[in-house]
Amino acid sequence: MGTNFWETEADVVYVGDPNMDHACWERPEDMDTPRSVFKVDKNNPGSDIAGEIAAALAAASIVFLECDPSYSSLLLQRAITVFAFADKYRGPYSAGLQPEVCPFYCSYSGYQDELLWGAAWLHKATSNPTYLNYINVYGQILGADESDNMFSWDNKHVGARILLSNMGESNMQYVTSTSFLLLTYAKYLTSARTVAYCGGSVVTPDNLRSIAKKQVDYLLGDNPLKMSYMVGFGPKYPRRIHHRGSSLPSVAAHSSKIQCHDGFSMFNSQSPNPNDLVGAVVGGPDQNDQFPDERSDYQRSEPATYINAPLVGALAYLASSFGQVTVKSDSLSPIIWGQTSAKEDGIAHSNISAKFSRSLILMALVFGSCVANGEYLGGRRGLAANSGNPSVFDITKFGAVGDGATNSFKAFLNTWIQVCESPVPATLLVPKGEFLAGPVIFAGPCKSKVTVEVQGTIIATTSGYATPEWFLFERVDDVLLTGTGTFHGKGEAVWKADGCGKKVQCNLPPTSLKFRNMKNLEINGISSVNAKAFHMFLVKTENVKIHHIKLIAPAESPNTDGIHLSNADNISILDSTIATGDDCVSVGRGSNNVTVERVTCGPGHGLSVGSLGKYKNEEDVSGIYVKNCTMIETDNGLRIKTWGGSGASKAADIKFEDVIMQNVKNPIIIDQNYGSRGGDSHVAISDVLFKNVRGTTITKDIVQIACSKSVPCKGVNVVDVKLDFVGKAGGAKSSSGGLVGAICDNANVIFGGQLSFPMCPK
Repeated sequence: MGTNFWETEADVVYVGDPNMDHACWERPEDMDTPRSVFKVDKNNPGSDIAGEIAAALAAASIVFLECDPSYSSLLLQRAITVFAFADKYRGPYSAGLQPEVCPFYCSYSGYQDELLWGAAWLHKATSNPTYLNYINVYGQILGADESDNMFSWDNKHVGARILLSNMGESNMQYVTSTSFLLLTYAKYLTSARTVAYCGGSVVTPDNLRSIAKKQVDYLLGDNPLKMSYMVGFGPKYPRRIHHRGSSLPSVAAHSSKIQCHDGFSMFNSQSPNPNDLVGAVVGGPDQNDQFPDERSDYQRSEPATYINAPLVGALAYLASSFGQVTVKSDSLSPIIWGQTSAKEDGIAHSNISAKFSRSLILMALVFGSCVANGEYLGGRRGLAANSGNPSVFDITKFGAVGDGATNSFKAFLNTWIQVCESPVPATLLVPKGEFLAGPVIFAGPCKSKVTVEVQGTIIATTSGYATPEWFLFERVDDVLLTGTGTFHGKGEAVWKADGCGKKVQCNLPPTSLKFRNMKNLEINGISSVNAKAFHMFLVKTENVKIHHIKLIAPAESPNTDGIHLSNADNISILDSTIATGDDCVSVGRGSNNVTVERVTCGPGHGLSVGSLGKYKNEEDVSGIYVKNCTMIETDNGLRIKTWGGSGASKAADIKFEDVIMQNVKNPIIIDQNYGSRGGDSHVAISDVLFKNVRGTTITKDIVQIACSKSVPCKGVNVVDVKLDFVGKAGGAKSSSGGLVGAICDNANVIFGGQLSFPMCPK
């Protein structure tokens, strides 16, 4: 059910009439009160509803991650789309639906808590800093610091705070802040000479101090790795922290300027930092007490003032409270920048004050450097771009594995989030390698132009598709999909079970690449191999240029259309090779101003306008131009097809010119009896030109015009068609009486120029 949310920027949020429902006390089976349906959309926002839906979908994606990763991916991608809607169109749902939902289900707490709730769950599900950044930037104005203590259907502030407190990113910020708060409360209890009660237990100041001390001890080295997470403290501490000044050579060691991108060579190296940022506390280990000590793992390896700041207070308290010892300067080991003193290893827990005091002094050195590094208390900065170009985001930096076996759908999603959020043009890079991926949704809108560059091979999973697409791009403009790589749909695993044929109602396998609600799209260089169904499907798109691509599938593969268009305007398909088991290009309902030029088609079912009229209320088609194309052994050539029994629509201004055919079956066709529904087609076809078509055919009926009795074709012109029949002698009798020729039903066809066959009788 969750995956059905938000196919468009609107959804049902409420059913029924609460006033009438509350006026009744009856069994559910007996209810006959109105079941009115209400929705939210951009004109009637509902950030609270949408934020809650996003949270639920993100949480569900975690549940399904192990047992059904493809469905998990779909849930997560839909959550991202819904949350973007919630944030873009802010407002409580009850503002627009007040008479219908109040006073029973008003959004009393507002919508702000659900935005935080949704962002928190998305951060947990994606591990992507974008959502934590969102909370840091907008948290205060969204009420993150409100003193509410209730978690309910209406108020999610407490839940969001608890969820964030359990996040794995920068664990030490929670260790240090919690330790500071525990010690502050211990001091308060001591001054008040009282204790606290929690769940029937008595909590004394000593209890709180003991817990805080254990946390600080862990930070300073009393942990499974025996590692101090304070740089420069103890014999073992982080050596490759995520800090520019620490990781690059000093001016004294390297006097010439290090240019903007030059430092990435050091960023990506495994060498220890040349400068120890003594006193800095890094993000710390994960939930399994593991710490990779990698510069690129900023969640674990980045120092931050919001980690160090509360630790100053905790260390000051501990240094003075345990034994009330005043620490003298000679009790400390010397601080040597860039080195670790051997004496530090000898500091024991019995010398608590010395240990904590030394830590406090070391920390004092770090604050200026953290600020100089660009750190600030209220936010996070991700640095996961490709070496040498911060606007290129490599999927392998987000966990993708190019072994052809590891499902990397989540890495694609997390990389996309970074690219889409970039304020400058950015690139999602799929490097060399074989990357297995379940369904992926690249949803917008994005902040700047986006490039997806595929150098390797992306391999589709064979199952787990809750919706009919593998890669879906939607609601994102100014996109370039490019590269020399391949999308391999693994269609051979499902073709035998397809069986759709010409059925009116049929659930096709997923399309390999679907583009929906987009403007200004360019696709070039890529290949698509063995799609499960359509290779490419463009719906509700404008201003698209597709060129120099290859779409390949066996001739017997069912429904593997190369490029299918629906409600697509201003489309150019140029200089490409398409060899499939169905139409090379099929122009569907509501498509206008489409150019197909210098395309080689075959095998396949030809270049088609249609099928049209399959669905109710289809939009008109016009301005279709096919020119300078080559067709090789296709089952059909140049075709217009409409369903029998269709509704009324129009297909006009369609031109096929300068086409070369090699052993093509059914070279020129208008078929208004397509499909199995029966009845007359009501698609009115007019202003059609077939001109300068040359080559060979295996069909005697070179021109087959079968128009509708109800709306005969108008303005059909056949000019300069010279096709040599190369079929077997003694074959089936043709409709033209055994001669190579033409048939014209319900159409006044105008023939002209040089023709290699007899014309239809007038």
